[in-house]
Amino acid sequence: MNFRPILLTLASATMVMNAALAQSGKPSVAPPMSTVRARTGPLGDLSAFRVILQDTLTLVNSGKSREAVTRIRAFEVLWDNQARTLNSRDPGRWTTIDGAADVARGAVRSSTATKVQSTRALGRLIRRIDAG
Repeated sequence: MNFRPILLTLASATMVMNAALAQSGKPSVAPPMSTVRARTGPLGDLSAFRVILQDTLTLVNSGKSREAVTRIRAFEVLWDNQARTLNSRDPGRWTTIDGAADVARGAVRSSTATKVQSTRALGRLIRRIDAG
């Protein structure tokens, strides 16, 4: 098994998380709140994305909206950095996930979105990631 893509994804996720935490004024070293087994589908291993989304969902459910916004930003940066590679593997699947990501990011960031709306949008996106 070639671990290089997995290690690169995890390194990238860690850099994004540390950058987001640095902007928030919190310590720059923080482990992810959850762990996920590597899943490989048409887009490759999306487990780093899923970890961030699960963390975001946990924060939303805990009423920690500011932290959830910071965490969804980490997802956005990582997703955008990997967009070209992922899109080239399966453009249709990437577009489906990207659309769900837009909805979830909007719900988490919205000052008018409810916890239920954010939870549903994140759940849909996590299911897309799991299928992708």
